[in-house]
Amino acid sequence: MEQYIAALNIVKELEKNGFSAYIVGGYVRDTLLNIKSNDIDITTNALPDDLNHLFKTIDSTANKYLSCKVMYEGYEFEITTFRTDIEYINHRHPVTKIVENLEEDLKRRDFTINALALDSRGKIIDLCDGLLDIKNKLVRVIGDPFKRFDEDVLRIFRGCYLVSKLNFDIEDSTFKGMQASAKYVTYLSDERIFDELTKILKFAHYKKALSYLIKTSVLNYLKLDKVIEYVINSNVRPSIDDIIAISIYINTGYEFKAANNKKRLYFDAAFLAKEGFTNLNLYKYDLDTIILADKIRAFVDNRNTNFDELVKTKLALPISSRKDLKVNANDLIKYINKPQGPWINELLHKIEKAVLENKIKNEKSEILNFIKEDNDV
Repeated sequence: MEQYIAALNIVKELEKNGFSAYIVGGYVRDTLLNIKSNDIDITTNALPDDLNHLFKTIDSTANKYLSCKVMYEGYEFEITTFRTDIEYINHRHPVTKIVENLEEDLKRRDFTINALALDSRGKIIDLCDGLLDIKNKLVRVIGDPFKRFDEDVLRIFRGCYLVSKLNFDIEDSTFKGMQASAKYVTYLSDERIFDELTKILKFAHYKKALSYLIKTSVLNYLKLDKVIEYVINSNVRPSIDDIIAISIYINTGYEFKAANNKKRLYFDAAFLAKEGFTNLNLYKYDLDTIILADKIRAFVDNRNTNFDELVKTKLALPISSRKDLKVNANDLIKYINKPQGPWINELLHKIEKAVLENKIKNEKSEILNFIKEDNDV
């Protein structure tokens, strides 16, 4: 409530200085649905220079987006100048211009339920029938659905995000527009796609939202449709890491870019899931890899995760690293009387394997006897 009052005070301050201003977007929608929200945006006919003069701005992207962030009464708000979109580049990036009235600003927004505004007296301005769509629990794009998704293909993900968060349905013509523009999803970066999927996965109705994504064919173009089908049929809530790793595991052909440490995690987890959770593999891989591999198997086998048991097994292994062996390289050189060479590492690996498979105990005498009986030494 304090944050809302602070936002109203910004609106009143702008009005006092001769400008129009409104609270707009998701906060208004969520408030009407009794959903707590701390993300309050304000739109105004004040220019970025006016905002910089009136408020303490902490980040300004005025030249590109006609918006700035301000600190006011201890809260951070984003204030944007009324604008409209002239054209879109690469089915994603708008070229905007300043407009003088709220109506044009609201009609440039994506969905009717996101185009509600609230004035300083608490009156709701609804120029796109957003209130009716809230009542009917519908996600409806503003304007021509075929044109709007062609302009910005990311709106497909954002519509499905609203399904996941609000448990709404997608209005028929809106859905047809999504299907028609699904092919343009390849214009989006991996990072953007994963960000949007992460938002969808946060909420209770993510399976319903993912089902819509499958039906639009967006996921077919990304080669993620088979992966998402596993996710929908599973009782385990997925993360983006899970989705990427499953994609590698079932070899969908999806190509992704990731930092080297992440890429190693994904491929190791996929390999471990294929090879199985033997003592040797549990010894070889760290807990992060084991967790992810177990989740892959849980999704693919449609079972619950088995992580607790795997951790117990890993912790109960007779050794946790090569340093735990009761023999070392010097012991082997002395016992076999052979110069240093690659054979040492090979033999230590063979000893590790024998100990982990419970063929021998981790005792020096038993290990040396194992070496003595090994014909390859």
